[in-house]
Amino acid sequence: LELSLLVAHSRNTALEYVRAQDFDLVICDLEVPSTDGGLDHSISHGDMVRVEIAERYPGIPIIVHSGKGTMSYVTKLMKEIDKDDYFGRGVGDPLLDYVEKVNLPDLVTAVRRHAENLEALKNIEVLSDLTDPLDVRAIAIYARRRGGSQVKVLPLAGGLSTARICHLVVYDAQGATKANVVARIDSLESVQAETARYAEHVSPLIARGGFPHL
Repeated sequence: LELSLLVAHSRNTALEYVRAQDFDLVICDLEVPSTDGGLDHSISHGDMVRVEIAERYPGIPIIVHSGKGTMSYVTKLMKEIDKDDYFGRGVGDPLLDYVEKVNLPDLVTAVRRHAENLEALKNIEVLSDLTDPLDVRAIAIYARRRGGSQVKVLPLAGGLSTARICHLVVYDAQGATKANVVARIDSLESVQAETARYAEHVSPLIARGGFPHL
């Protein structure tokens, strides 16, 4: 498996990196300086990076890999762990994990497992003119959840938002149709906002029989 690594040596550099580009996985040390070459090493600096990633980019898995985590810190992390099916495997994987530095083989295993699941998503053929690799991955995740190996994506017109509306047809390896749906592709914030508006304005009318469930 081929991996592309980008290493940050301080809190500020790490924050610059995650704000400037997309990552598949973040391995976060705790006791780091605030700036490259700085002497103010502190657990709070590494934790600030972890918190910002979790809040601003909630879909990026994080592995805290440190020898400085106290029992109270690890306990706090355990309470924050959430799971999501971000590989389309049909089961939830933790978006936050903690591996002590003395357990380096465990970290290697976790990274290899992550890379293998990403490779499985790449093996799903997405036939579309989408240019954003994250949009393509989102569709591949959906197709994998439905047991598909190929998905055709046809753009649909309409709507007043900037979201991409598409018609998806998912096929398995034998060519059988596994799903035939309309999909909306947009930022997490936009989807959450529209879901809230739907619940507020449309759901109360469902009892009248004129609107589908979201």
